[in-house]
Amino acid sequence: MIGQFAGAVIRGMVAAAVILLPVLVLAPVSGGEPPYTALLVALIIALLVTTEYNSSQPIITEFRDAPPYNLIRFVVLVLVFGSASLMFRHALIGGSSETVALYELGLLVGLAMDFPGSPVRLMTTVLSQGADPAFVPVITAAVGIAYLAGLVGLALFSILIHAGLWPGRRKPFNKWVNLPNHDWTAPGDRRHTLIQDARVNIIFGFTLPFLTPLLLSVALHEEIMRRLIDRPAALVWIIAMWSFLPFSLFMRGLALAAIADLFVEEEHKGTTKKKGGKEEPEKLAAA
Repeated sequence: MIGQFAGAVIRGMVAAAVILLPVLVLAPVSGGEPPYTALLVALIIALLVTTEYNSSQPIITEFRDAPPYNLIRFVVLVLVFGSASLMFRHALIGGSSETVALYELGLLVGLAMDFPGSPVRLMTTVLSQGADPAFVPVITAAVGIAYLAGLVGLALFSILIHAGLWPGRRKPFNKWVNLPNHDWTAPGDRRHTLIQDARVNIIFGFTLPFLTPLLLSVALHEEIMRRLIDRPAALVWIIAMWSFLPFSLFMRGLALAAIADLFVEEEHKGTTKKKGGKEEPEKLAAA
């Protein structure tokens, strides 16, 4: 019990540190303005994560017992926050040779993805409103590296699924723990429902990188964008959410489709058991 609580507190503290990462990295260029909003969000996230992982049963966190699903999402978020923050810091006050190399890599990736109609071009155009022309390459680099991090995370997760390493074939997949928000008692074909949810998540994950810049261009006036340029931590947050939310939705869609395939395997095994009379362990645990 004490070990579980200690682990939950550590997870909460790490989550809060990630939320505050842009503020901490960009503190020298923030003008000394207290980051009240970031501190409040970090506190709320820390409390939610601590409560979630201190509970014996999950509350809202999906795939809590199906690593490395949440680990991949966490690493991608850290990469996006960290790389974008370091790039803005390098542009404003300079940095080490490692930071210069990261910026050059990000700029290379951003320019490679910055073609007409691409989500990187759309996002860069919106965030560059009112910005100094010399600052535009930094925005391009940050947006490009954020988008690349999501694509790499999706590629890695897809490889794990197709290689049979996720959700795993040795350990039963506990559907109640890993999908606490899914109504497993509702009537109907569970596999069909999962496939439908997977398709919706994948569609939104694919279209959001294109839709978000359009929504931002409507919601944020050019004057507001000029003010955001003076608050690089806010820009990092916008870029991170633009890349991480679609990535999470797309990844969730892939995961739900993989779970739906387990239902097909279980149905096939059930038919085999009836014919051959052999008992085999279930991959989808009931509890």
